[in-house]
Amino acid sequence: LGGDPAQCGEGLYCNTVSSSCDADCSPDPALGFGCPNNETCTSDGRCPSLSGTGDSCPAIDLNLTRPKPTVVFLVDQSSSMKWKIDTFTDANRNAGEISRFDHIVRVLVGNDPNVGGVLDSFQASIKMNATFFTGNETTCPMVEQNMPIAYDNVDAIRTRLNQLANQQGGPNNAFHWTPTPESIGVLSTGLVSTLTSTADEPVSIVMITDGGPDYCAARASSTPIQNQLFEPASIDTSNRLRTLVSERNIRTLVLGFGSAATDHPSRGDFVRQLKIMANGGSGYEPLAGLDGNAGPSADAALATDPAQLTAALQSFLGNQVSCTIDLQQGRITDESRACEGKVEFNGRLLTCNPTDDSQGWRVLPGGTQIQILGSDCGALLSAPTVNLRAYGFPCGVASSLI
Repeated sequence: LGGDPAQCGEGLYCNTVSSSCDADCSPDPALGFGCPNNETCTSDGRCPSLSGTGDSCPAIDLNLTRPKPTVVFLVDQSSSMKWKIDTFTDANRNAGEISRFDHIVRVLVGNDPNVGGVLDSFQASIKMNATFFTGNETTCPMVEQNMPIAYDNVDAIRTRLNQLANQQGGPNNAFHWTPTPESIGVLSTGLVSTLTSTADEPVSIVMITDGGPDYCAARASSTPIQNQLFEPASIDTSNRLRTLVSERNIRTLVLGFGSAATDHPSRGDFVRQLKIMANGGSGYEPLAGLDGNAGPSADAALATDPAQLTAALQSFLGNQVSCTIDLQQGRITDESRACEGKVEFNGRLLTCNPTDDSQGWRVLPGGTQIQILGSDCGALLSAPTVNLRAYGFPCGVASSLI
């Protein structure tokens, strides 16, 4: 036939290499002559992913990667964590009062292991651990950083949090300080020194504190404590957190938890302290957005009740395991034809849904990300292991180049 397209019959294409009419497959499934990977055979007998067939256009496979985040929780263990959330006095547990630390424990891991807390929902998709910081006249700073960082680590976190909660107010619970900058220094040269944040494996710190950052030596010599102690400690903390951003790309969410009465007579303005530290955690100058300083700055995040703390943590952790997936290599060049390709999640083919949010996937504007939707997003977030695959995109729809 000489490879003349006009002479190739139905179900055949013109192979210009061999000058013949060929077929890679049959569109009739009854013939049992199909394409690999469940691809659809074209009317002229082509399999999109097969190459070396003359003028046929091989399909494009795209590399999908869901981030594998790590989150280190750094929890304040100062004596003010024994206070009630809305006052500056210790909670009377015998009278049924709940301390700030008790609230934190309940939010993170719940009252009942069968019910759980915020962390239970994310432990399959986020590697995490809990570390703790404080100090006293005997040892300062005291930074507990020996818990492994791992998936499915909530039971270990729950056990240690409950142990610490039971110790609060006991005979060995001496007055404890909040040596935040020095504790960040210990963490930076210890546990965190082994970590570097990347796009595929982002690392974050979540510091939960009720304020009053101070220094070991200054606190020991300050009687009574002066407001001037806390501002330098906040700035020092900010600078140390900013170094983690610049050197290891590790950012810190500084999350305050405590009374709405934020200007304590001896501890200073808590919201101002939070903003200073949050600036460093986001890579900004300590006083950005304060005292007339222009430019970008971080928000001071203060939760004054358990519901606000829960919402802040759920939002942050949810963003770490987003259902928006980057195409690490390649992009979808014709978004209007994206549904001609296929996306699999753990071997299950997902439906392409440009307009329906209930399930499946869609390409996002720009062609460099896809979004897993609805119930499939929920399954993705809770899956202990994830295998995502995007394949079979015609070469006019996707490119292997960014």
